[in-house]
Amino acid sequence: MTDKFISLITGILTGLCAFWVYYRLFRGTGLKFGIIVSVLLSGFSFFSPVSGKLLAFILFSIGIVIELIINTQKRGYAHSQFVFEGGGIRRGLTPVEVGVLFKVETNDLFVLTLIDLIQKEFVEYRTLPDGGVVVNLRDDLESSQIILNPKLRRKNRKDIAFTNLRHMTDTEDALLELVAENVNQSLGNYSIQPWVDYLHRQVENKLSGYEVAQTRDYYLDFVNHRLSGVEEGHFDPSEYFGWMVLGMLLNERLSNLALGLIKNSHPSWIHEGESFINWLMRLKSIAW
Repeated sequence: MTDKFISLITGILTGLCAFWVYYRLFRGTGLKFGIIVSVLLSGFSFFSPVSGKLLAFILFSIGIVIELIINTQKRGYAHSQFVFEGGGIRRGLTPVEVGVLFKVETNDLFVLTLIDLIQKEFVEYRTLPDGGVVVNLRDDLESSQIILNPKLRRKNRKDIAFTNLRHMTDTEDALLELVAENVNQSLGNYSIQPWVDYLHRQVENKLSGYEVAQTRDYYLDFVNHRLSGVEEGHFDPSEYFGWMVLGMLLNERLSNLALGLIKNSHPSWIHEGESFINWLMRLKSIAW
């Protein structure tokens, strides 16, 4: 090989290593600046091949260390896709939407959404003497019902939720509309099929273009990771009540894990003297 060819290879390798390190450190932020820096370092290595070889080795070593740290963190947290959206599998599904993926029963889908609505303080519930359950909107959301335009009414509810630092999904909002139409009615009297159909359409839209079987596997791992984290004290149980109930419905391994957590949990919105599991069984027994 000629000296110029060696210098060219050294310059190219230095530039590639510099861009690799920059991209992994800053995750694509300031990409043009990163390219310029990489080109400049590449040029430096071309004209100073001895120093360039050392620089390329240092940059390559830094890149390896960064990759090791990233992959270690992924293993420690059961892969970063549990937190961030990314390519491949559609993320960001709620417990009820994952329930649709696994074809859980209609009653269970309703319970999963109701848990989130109560937990976010969008609704309040009470038990009737005959064993029925009544769910009504909280006062601040109830005020939105005076708005006749459905779109403006939905916007108003979401604005109220945002003001109170709560996120309201379209599926939750659709159920809140159903609750508003059945004020003081026992849950068993609801006609929830329109909401169920809407929920399925929402999930189909979210999963458009993605592999459903792979997504199911992903969420099995996700639920197992999060419930195991709750069991080990790494996660706040109050943030995972919905996932606990979903886990109870998925498979034997998760069901045993979730059931143990549910038996040891008592959400603040369940009346004193009543267990979480009994609350669930009563709601699941409501037939539509």
